[in-house]
Amino acid sequence: MITANKGPVAYAQSELQALARHQNVQFRFEATVMDGLPLINLAQFTLQAVGIRSFRALLNTTSSLVLSMIEQGFTREESIAKAQELGIAEADPWYDLDGWDAAMKTTILANTLLESQISPQHIERQGIRDYSVAEIRAAASAGTPIRLVSRAYRKHDAIIAEVRPRKISQDNILRVGTGTTSVISLETEAMGTLTLVEHEPTVTQTAYGVLSDLVTILKQRAL
Repeated sequence: MITANKGPVAYAQSELQALARHQNVQFRFEATVMDGLPLINLAQFTLQAVGIRSFRALLNTTSSLVLSMIEQGFTREESIAKAQELGIAEADPWYDLDGWDAAMKTTILANTLLESQISPQHIERQGIRDYSVAEIRAAASAGTPIRLVSRAYRKHDAIIAEVRPRKISQDNILRVGTGTTSVISLETEAMGTLTLVEHEPTVTQTAYGVLSDLVTILKQRAL
């Protein structure tokens, strides 16, 4: 079983994995988050004992692109239209800009990387709808551009997860996330901070994520 559809995984990951085990098949969903970047496979096959404590990330390319274009002088409407022209915005762009897409992806990563059992309604979510063009440009002019940041971390025995706009300082690794570039930074026990960056992804990267899952399944079947 392979999917790039984030909704079912965000709401029913454990159930789908249990169903796959019952049917003696694999369930893989690499392309649901950050396209073809091997993040989920990296955690499963390479970082098994690293002890991931938390992550922070820019996961929604539409909001990053819209904010970047507004900073460059485009209107909000022009920026949204460009995201739709590139095929990265959802049919309803406010699904992205209000943080729903990022909340789904944050849920998947919290359940996969931090081994939690949360669902999207547990995500503290705030989008960029209420930020005016003037506020967005002023933040960028001050050297602290606004981006829609996903975070999840352990607090005692609970997982705290959120999606909200934050001002990104010059020393913040998420600063590399301009345009449609996605970035995730993992805080680990054994390897310190690990950061992965996906520069300007297209649908090709998403297709590769599906292909990589297929290759993984076929290789494991051959063992």
